Amino acid sequence: MNIPNAFTPNYDGLNDILKIEYGAGIQSFKGLKIFNRWGKMVFFSTDINKGWDGRDLGGVMQEMDAYSYLVEYSYKDFLTNQLSEIKKTGSVLLMR
Repeated sequence: MNIPNAFTPNYDGLNDILKIEYGAGIQSFKGLKIFNRWGKMVFFSTDINKGWDGRDLGGVMQEMDAYSYLVEYSYKDFLTNQLSEIKKTGSVLLMR
């Protein structure tokens, strides 16, 4: 699973939505949460195909800044048949 480190929600049709890139092995997706620099959650989804358009939960476009994310999912390694619970954190830049 991979999350880009920057996106540009300026409605030019390029890189407007931050989406998770994933492959085979994802068993369950528990959610993607995005937080601003003050720790306020500005986005949450349990749909792996839904991306963040740069707006907060109230629909207000957010400022250019760095945002933290937490993504949680279950992954099954097909070679070992082992199921792992993954919590991945990082940051993403919202640019215009």
